[in-house]
Amino acid sequence: MRIKKLNHNEINEMESKINKLRNEEYYKYYFDEGEKINYPDSAYLLDKKYYIDFTYYDNDCFFGIINLNKSKYDKNSYYELMKLFDKRLQHYKKISMWCFIENKTAYNFHKHLIKKYKTKHYKNERYSVLEVYHELKREI
Repeated sequence: MRIKKLNHNEINEMESKINKLRNEEYYKYYFDEGEKINYPDSAYLLDKKYYIDFTYYDNDCFFGIINLNKSKYDKNSYYELMKLFDKRLQHYKKISMWCFIENKTAYNFHKHLIKKYKTKHYKNERYSVLEVYHELKREI
């Protein structure tokens, strides 16, 4: 199985592992000094290298993904990620996400989602914030 839904204990283990990455240069675009820490509503491990979570902040569900292996983006994982994203979007009806504009991989993902879904996009010189809605712009 390429995607594994994590249980409470597995999420705690992953969150602990991720918190240790906060000071590593490779992960400088994954964390923001002002972000609140919340417990995920649901979390998954994709191909044993991408940790994905859906976490509520102020009644909005936020999507997060982190590459745990510092490996190059894997196109094969993309299809599984999008299947999971679609499934969770049906459940949550709206998913928000943010990234630093300088994080080209994440920012390109935002631009890709804008083409595929009904979205609201906000950005400034530092951040991109995206709201993705359940209604599709076009069929998959």
